[in-house]
Amino acid sequence: MSANRATVVCTVSEHSKREMVRFYGIKPERIHVVPEGVDTRTFRPVRDLQSLTTWRVKTFGSDTPYIVYVGKPVERRNLSALIKAFGLTKRKKFPQKLLIVGSDLAGGSPFREVIATEGLTKDVAILGYVNNQEMPLVYNSADLLIYPSSYEGFGMPVLEAMACGTPAIALNNTSFPEFGAGVAHLLADAQVPTLQQGIETVLSDASLRQRMSEEGPKRAAHYDWRIIARRYLDLMLPVVNTAPD
Repeated sequence: MSANRATVVCTVSEHSKREMVRFYGIKPERIHVVPEGVDTRTFRPVRDLQSLTTWRVKTFGSDTPYIVYVGKPVERRNLSALIKAFGLTKRKKFPQKLLIVGSDLAGGSPFREVIATEGLTKDVAILGYVNNQEMPLVYNSADLLIYPSSYEGFGMPVLEAMACGTPAIALNNTSFPEFGAGVAHLLADAQVPTLQQGIETVLSDASLRQRMSEEGPKRAAHYDWRIIARRYLDLMLPVVNTAPD
Protein backbone atom coordinates (compact mmCIF):
# COMPACT_ATOMS: atom_id res chain seq x y z
CA MET A 1 0.00 0.00 0.00
CA SER A 2 2.79 2.41 0.86
CA ALA A 3 4.59 1.79 -2.42
CA ASN A 4 1.44 2.27 -4.47
CA ARG A 5 0.59 5.54 -2.70
CA ALA A 6 4.12 6.97 -2.66
CA THR A 7 5.09 9.99 -4.72
CA VAL A 8 8.50 8.46 -5.40
CA VAL A 9 9.35 4.75 -5.32
CA CYS A 10 13.01 3.76 -5.16
CA THR A 11 14.82 0.45 -4.79
CA VAL A 12 18.42 -0.76 -4.80
CA SER A 13 18.65 -2.95 -7.92
CA GLU A 14 17.04 -3.73 -11.24
CA HIS A 15 16.29 -7.17 -9.82
CA SER A 16 14.32 -5.64 -6.94
CA LYS A 17 12.54 -3.37 -9.39
CA ARG A 18 11.38 -6.37 -11.42
CA GLU A 19 10.17 -8.03 -8.23
CA MET A 20 8.20 -4.92 -7.25
CA VAL A 21 6.56 -4.81 -10.65
CA ARG A 22 5.72 -8.50 -10.36
CA PHE A 23 4.44 -8.62 -6.78
CA TYR A 24 3.24 -5.05 -6.10
CA GLY A 25 1.80 -4.36 -9.53
CA ILE A 26 3.61 -1.01 -9.78
CA LYS A 27 4.31 0.33 -13.24
CA PRO A 28 8.04 0.02 -13.98
CA GLU A 29 8.34 3.67 -15.07
CA ARG A 30 7.39 4.71 -11.50
CA ILE A 31 10.29 2.87 -9.90
CA HIS A 32 13.73 4.46 -9.63
CA VAL A 33 16.83 2.34 -9.06
CA VAL A 34 19.60 3.73 -6.86
CA PRO A 35 22.07 1.04 -5.73
CA GLU A 36 23.48 0.52 -2.28
CA GLY A 37 26.61 2.51 -1.50
CA VAL A 38 29.86 1.69 0.25
CA ASP A 39 32.08 3.99 2.30
CA THR A 40 35.30 3.67 0.31
CA ARG A 41 37.17 5.69 2.94
CA THR A 42 36.55 2.82 5.37
CA PHE A 43 36.32 -0.16 3.04
CA ARG A 44 39.54 0.06 1.07
CA PRO A 45 42.72 -1.98 0.56
CA VAL A 46 44.94 -2.14 3.65
CA ARG A 47 48.64 -1.93 2.70
CA ASP A 48 49.96 -2.50 6.23
CA LEU A 49 50.64 -6.24 6.01
CA GLN A 50 51.66 -6.43 9.65
CA SER A 51 48.22 -5.28 10.78
CA LEU A 52 46.66 -8.06 8.71
CA THR A 53 49.00 -10.64 10.19
CA THR A 54 48.19 -9.37 13.68
CA TRP A 55 44.45 -9.71 13.02
CA ARG A 56 44.81 -13.29 11.76
CA VAL A 57 46.92 -14.25 14.78
CA LYS A 58 44.35 -12.69 17.12
CA THR A 59 41.53 -14.58 15.42
CA PHE A 60 43.09 -17.99 14.78
CA GLY A 61 46.02 -18.12 17.19
CA SER A 62 48.46 -18.19 14.26
CA ASP A 63 48.97 -16.45 10.92
CA THR A 64 46.48 -18.73 9.16
CA PRO A 65 45.12 -18.02 5.65
CA TYR A 66 41.35 -18.13 5.37
CA ILE A 67 38.25 -17.59 3.28
CA VAL A 68 35.35 -15.70 4.79
CA TYR A 69 31.55 -15.65 4.74
CA VAL A 70 29.89 -12.50 6.11
CA GLY A 71 26.20 -12.20 6.91
CA LYS A 72 23.21 -13.71 8.63
CA PRO A 73 23.44 -17.52 8.78
CA VAL A 74 20.23 -18.15 6.83
CA GLU A 75 19.76 -21.11 4.51
CA ARG A 76 18.88 -19.02 1.47
CA ARG A 77 22.55 -18.08 1.59
CA ASN A 78 23.44 -21.77 1.38
CA LEU A 79 25.79 -21.80 4.34
CA SER A 80 25.44 -25.54 4.91
CA ALA A 81 26.34 -26.25 1.29
CA LEU A 82 29.29 -23.87 1.59
CA ILE A 83 30.61 -25.72 4.65
CA LYS A 84 30.35 -29.05 2.85
CA ALA A 85 32.12 -27.61 -0.21
CA PHE A 86 34.83 -26.19 2.01
CA GLY A 87 35.29 -29.63 3.58
CA LEU A 88 35.93 -31.14 0.15
CA THR A 89 38.46 -28.40 -0.55
CA LYS A 90 40.26 -29.09 2.72
CA ARG A 91 40.67 -32.73 1.74
CA LYS A 92 42.76 -31.52 -1.18
CA LYS A 93 45.19 -29.97 1.31
CA PHE A 94 44.30 -26.32 0.78
CA PRO A 95 45.68 -24.51 3.84
CA GLN A 96 42.85 -22.00 4.29
CA LYS A 97 40.37 -22.11 7.13
CA LEU A 98 36.77 -20.89 6.83
CA LEU A 99 35.70 -17.88 8.90
CA ILE A 100 31.98 -17.28 9.43
CA VAL A 101 31.18 -13.73 10.51
CA GLY A 102 27.74 -12.72 11.80
CA SER A 103 26.77 -15.97 13.48
CA ASP A 104 24.82 -14.19 16.24
CA LEU A 105 22.54 -12.39 13.79
CA ALA A 106 18.99 -13.70 13.37
CA GLY A 107 18.94 -16.75 11.18
CA GLY A 108 18.30 -20.15 12.65
CA SER A 109 20.63 -22.04 10.30
CA PRO A 110 21.80 -25.51 11.43
CA PHE A 111 25.30 -24.70 10.22
CA ARG A 112 26.99 -25.57 13.53
CA GLU A 113 25.67 -29.11 13.26
CA VAL A 114 27.01 -29.35 9.70
CA ILE A 115 30.47 -28.25 10.87
CA ALA A 116 30.50 -31.03 13.46
CA THR A 117 29.08 -33.66 11.12
CA GLU A 118 31.68 -32.84 8.45
CA GLY A 119 34.49 -33.06 10.99
CA LEU A 120 35.52 -29.44 10.43
CA THR A 121 35.50 -28.14 14.00
CA LYS A 122 39.21 -27.27 13.86
CA ASP A 123 39.00 -25.73 10.39
CA VAL A 124 36.00 -23.40 10.81
CA ALA A 125 36.13 -20.31 13.04
CA ILE A 126 32.95 -18.46 14.03
CA LEU A 127 32.57 -14.81 14.96
CA GLY A 128 29.47 -12.91 15.96
CA TYR A 129 28.93 -9.24 15.29
CA VAL A 130 31.93 -7.31 13.95
CA ASN A 131 31.73 -3.51 13.78
CA ASN A 132 32.46 -1.38 10.72
CA GLN A 133 35.86 -0.32 12.00
CA GLU A 134 37.08 -3.93 12.14
CA MET A 135 35.32 -5.26 9.05
CA PRO A 136 37.94 -3.88 6.60
CA LEU A 137 40.51 -6.05 8.41
CA VAL A 138 38.22 -9.07 8.08
CA TYR A 139 38.06 -8.59 4.32
CA ASN A 140 41.66 -7.53 3.73
CA SER A 141 43.10 -10.38 5.80
CA ALA A 142 41.13 -12.99 3.82
CA ASP A 143 42.18 -14.76 0.63
CA LEU A 144 38.62 -14.46 -0.63
CA LEU A 145 35.02 -13.76 0.37
CA ILE A 146 32.34 -16.24 -0.61
CA TYR A 147 28.69 -15.22 -0.41
CA PRO A 148 26.60 -17.92 -2.13
CA SER A 149 23.16 -16.39 -1.63
CA SER A 150 20.24 -17.59 -3.73
CA TYR A 151 18.30 -14.34 -3.33
CA GLU A 152 19.42 -10.80 -2.53
CA GLY A 153 18.02 -7.35 -3.13
CA PHE A 154 21.63 -6.21 -3.37
CA GLY A 155 24.36 -8.06 -1.41
CA MET A 156 26.56 -5.60 0.51
CA PRO A 157 29.31 -8.00 1.67
CA VAL A 158 30.29 -8.62 -1.93
CA LEU A 159 30.58 -4.90 -2.67
CA GLU A 160 32.49 -4.27 0.58
CA ALA A 161 34.96 -7.05 -0.23
CA MET A 162 35.45 -5.68 -3.74
CA ALA A 163 36.11 -2.22 -2.28
CA CYS A 164 38.82 -3.77 -0.09
CA GLY A 165 40.42 -5.50 -3.05
CA THR A 166 39.46 -8.94 -1.74
CA PRO A 167 38.50 -11.51 -4.40
CA ALA A 168 34.78 -12.31 -4.10
CA ILE A 169 32.62 -15.25 -5.09
CA ALA A 170 28.84 -14.94 -5.44
CA LEU A 171 26.11 -16.50 -7.54
CA ASN A 172 25.11 -15.37 -11.00
CA ASN A 173 21.59 -14.49 -9.90
CA THR A 174 19.32 -11.71 -8.63
CA SER A 175 21.33 -8.49 -8.15
CA PHE A 176 24.94 -9.73 -8.16
CA PRO A 177 25.58 -9.41 -11.93
CA GLU A 178 24.49 -5.76 -11.80
CA PHE A 179 27.50 -4.65 -9.77
CA GLY A 180 29.79 -7.68 -9.68
CA ALA A 181 29.91 -8.99 -13.25
CA GLY A 182 33.44 -9.04 -14.63
CA VAL A 183 35.01 -8.56 -11.19
CA ALA A 184 33.46 -11.06 -8.78
CA HIS A 185 33.60 -14.75 -9.68
CA LEU A 186 29.92 -15.58 -10.29
CA LEU A 187 28.78 -19.20 -10.05
CA ALA A 188 25.84 -20.87 -11.76
CA ASP A 189 24.33 -22.29 -8.58
CA ALA A 190 25.02 -23.15 -4.94
CA GLN A 191 25.34 -26.89 -5.33
CA VAL A 192 28.22 -28.34 -3.32
CA PRO A 193 30.32 -29.33 -6.39
CA THR A 194 29.82 -25.87 -7.92
CA LEU A 195 30.90 -24.10 -4.74
CA GLN A 196 33.89 -26.41 -4.34
CA GLN A 197 35.03 -25.76 -7.90
CA GLY A 198 34.56 -22.01 -7.49
CA ILE A 199 36.64 -21.89 -4.31
CA GLU A 200 39.41 -24.01 -5.79
CA THR A 201 39.44 -22.03 -9.04
CA VAL A 202 40.03 -18.73 -7.27
CA LEU A 203 42.48 -20.06 -4.69
CA SER A 204 44.53 -21.85 -7.35
CA ASP A 205 44.81 -18.94 -9.80
CA ALA A 206 47.11 -16.17 -8.53
CA SER A 207 46.66 -14.07 -11.69
CA LEU A 208 42.86 -14.24 -11.33
CA ARG A 209 43.07 -13.12 -7.71
CA GLN A 210 45.41 -10.29 -8.65
CA ARG A 211 43.04 -9.06 -11.35
CA MET A 212 40.06 -9.24 -8.98
CA SER A 213 42.05 -7.37 -6.32
CA GLU A 214 42.90 -4.59 -8.77
CA GLU A 215 39.48 -4.28 -10.39
CA GLY A 216 37.40 -4.53 -7.20
CA PRO A 217 38.22 -1.07 -5.77
CA LYS A 218 37.81 0.49 -9.21
CA ARG A 219 34.31 -0.93 -9.57
CA ALA A 220 33.38 -0.11 -5.98
CA ALA A 221 34.41 3.52 -6.51
CA HIS A 222 31.28 3.95 -8.66
CA TYR A 223 29.20 2.98 -5.61
CA ASP A 224 30.80 5.34 -3.12
CA TRP A 225 28.18 6.65 -0.69
CA ARG A 226 28.95 10.25 -1.63
CA ILE A 227 27.86 9.49 -5.18
CA ILE A 228 24.85 7.45 -4.08
CA ALA A 229 23.70 10.13 -1.61
CA ARG A 230 23.70 12.68 -4.41
CA ARG A 231 21.44 10.44 -6.49
CA TYR A 232 19.00 10.11 -3.57
CA LEU A 233 18.97 13.87 -3.09
CA ASP A 234 18.20 14.32 -6.78
CA LEU A 235 15.09 12.20 -6.22
CA MET A 236 13.98 13.68 -2.91
CA LEU A 237 14.55 17.41 -3.37
CA PRO A 238 11.93 17.84 -6.13
CA VAL A 239 9.39 16.09 -3.89
CA VAL A 240 10.21 18.39 -0.96
CA ASN A 241 10.10 21.48 -3.14
CA THR A 242 6.64 20.64 -4.50
CA ALA A 243 5.13 19.58 -1.16
CA PRO A 244 2.25 21.76 0.11
CA ASP A 245 3.03 24.07 3.02
